[in-house]
Amino acid sequence: MEASHKGSLVGVDAMHGVGAGPWSLVLLARHVLVLAALPLLALVSLIAREVRAAPAAGPLADAPRTYEAEPLETDAAEGVERYTFRVRPGATLWDIATEALPRTALEEGPARALELVEAAFKQTYPERSANDVRLDDAFVLEVPAGTFVTASLVSADRGRTIEYTSFQGDRLIEYRADPAVIYRLVPAAEPWRVRVLLRAGTSLPAVEVARRAYETATPDFLQVRTIRAVLSETPPVIYVDTRHPYLDQFRNYRDRAVAVEPQEDGLQLYRFDPADEEVPFLAVEDAIGDEWDAANFPAVARREFYRDGTVKQYFLTQPGDILSLLSRPDNRRWATLLPDWTAWTEGEPERLPPFAPAVTEAGALLPGRLLVLVHRPRRVERAGTGVECLGIPLGLAITAGLAGWWRQRRAPAPWWGRARDA
Repeated sequence: MEASHKGSLVGVDAMHGVGAGPWSLVLLARHVLVLAALPLLALVSLIAREVRAAPAAGPLADAPRTYEAEPLETDAAEGVERYTFRVRPGATLWDIATEALPRTALEEGPARALELVEAAFKQTYPERSANDVRLDDAFVLEVPAGTFVTASLVSADRGRTIEYTSFQGDRLIEYRADPAVIYRLVPAAEPWRVRVLLRAGTSLPAVEVARRAYETATPDFLQVRTIRAVLSETPPVIYVDTRHPYLDQFRNYRDRAVAVEPQEDGLQLYRFDPADEEVPFLAVEDAIGDEWDAANFPAVARREFYRDGTVKQYFLTQPGDILSLLSRPDNRRWATLLPDWTAWTEGEPERLPPFAPAVTEAGALLPGRLLVLVHRPRRVERAGTGVECLGIPLGLAITAGLAGWWRQRRAPAPWWGRARDA
């Protein structure tokens, strides 16, 4: 017991550096190593933070896998473009066609792209079959001007997305796993005007296709109806203006309203800054909101008040509606929103593609249709401005005055006047 107690005391003394035994040396070495490692640990931690904060580097563009190509000089008047192709190891004409002409293959089918490449190959090697392709075979591919010919490509997302770049700088992004969109084509000359090829026969509803095609969570009613119409076409193509994400013009400017006021008839009144000339509206009364199905619109869906004085009304026609009644302008109320005008014409129906017309050739309204009426401003000057004389239009007053003067001039003088003159 006593020996054990003494041993514990020796250990305590060693821990405090009292003794000169081996334990004191081990502990001292540990302290030295920890102190030396602290700067290294701090450096490693700093590097890790920098790596996490750095943006992920995108994949580098690669040359086509199946061929080497260079453009040849051509006369623009010919309407064609020519490229020299050299076959890479293991490539077939099918491989070259689908990689070099992705837009042609995706829109017209791989067989059409193969047909163009085979014709070029046969032009150079007429005695060989299309399957007899050899390493370093060279031929000239001639295509119509503007054809997308791949200069480089990038594969991402495990091959689900491939971005091709043409010799003209156009970019085509192919989505191999997307159920709604096949590709987006971004032309170098107009990068804001994107061509989108949709997947025909998709099982997705039109509103979901619109979300993917227009890249917005809340597509408008024009976008959804456009998708419905385009999916039945061949090829199903739409164009997206990236500067204006919506086809409904009001949606593009709605967030720039300076005031929003609820109205008694269920519409929201949006007022815009008169000095903001980029906005085409001065005011809009809207009951559509983010609704994408026109069948759910109220009877009075919207009124748009433009800077040039034009007023557009949107109606969802109801059984018993009469066009002549809906076409009447509300001059007094509209003048409060467009103070530079006091009167408007009767509303004229305006087509709103892709919606079907709401008015028959006989002038009758079809119920359940979206009707747009356009009212043009009629400037009526107030009295005292010189345009009216005592409430009579100036032109009419002048005409009446001239007629009276002419009658007086042509009438014979009275007898007492003639006697005095004699």
